Amino acid sequence: MEEQDLNLGQVVCSLAGRDKGHLFLVIEKVDVRHVIISDGKYRKVDKGKKKKVKHLKKTNYIVYELQKSLEEHKTISDAQIRRYLKDYQQSLQGTYLNEEWGN
Repeated sequence: MEEQDLNLGQVVCSLAGRDKGHLFLVIEKVDVRHVIISDGKYRKVDKGKKKKVKHLKKTNYIVYELQKSLEEHKTISDAQIRRYLKDYQQSLQGTYLNEEWGN
């Protein structure tokens, strides 16, 4: 996966390291191979984790509100990041329940 494949505000899952299996949001693109990610709890926005793109699994979920704020260089809070990730997890649970019940 190339850096161009990831967008600002996109939810990703870590595939390697001690944070393996955790969800994060892409908050900055560093170069072709690296991005800065945050979960708003362990990896705060002001001290995001620099991660190789090849160690991340992208999702199709992009928080466009966050993406716009990041592109405009507006301040993002850790609480916002946590809320966006919680919304994503809830959307997954809703999808799972709908599939389970045949809706």
